[in-house]
Amino acid sequence: MPLYHFFTAIQFLLIVHIYRTVLSKIFSKLFFIIISIGFIVFAIINTLFFQNLNTFNSNVTTLMGFLVIFFSLSYFYALLKEVKYSVLEKNPMFWINSGFLIYFSSNLILFYMNNTLFKGTAEASLTLWGLHAIVNIVLTLFYTIALWVNPKKL
Repeated sequence: MPLYHFFTAIQFLLIVHIYRTVLSKIFSKLFFIIISIGFIVFAIINTLFFQNLNTFNSNVTTLMGFLVIFFSLSYFYALLKEVKYSVLEKNPMFWINSGFLIYFSSNLILFYMNNTLFKGTAEASLTLWGLHAIVNIVLTLFYTIALWVNPKKL
């Protein structure tokens, strides 16, 4: 669990970096810096005062889920606002974004309720984490497609 606390913060910073480059027309660089710093501060406060290193950091993971869903929907909005139309299935960011949206929206409730709902109910917890694993496989499949497609050069 201590490693997962660190992983969550790094994962969020990497995701923000991806979206900062593709959403630069909608949001300023300062917006992403403020979101990143705010998230890291929240993660540290959460670890120190609410969910220690031996507990699943459901508060931080839930916030990350909401923010990534927001970025994902913002990316789709930016695609709709583009004047030029491109073949979406040849766009690697389309696949990454779709994977993020499916993964984080599917697991948002699981992340939120993990520490409170599953105290003592191991069977329900294992079932839902099994569903999480399936959605994680779907996310990895979308990553694979994003790496596989050959984007059309403009």
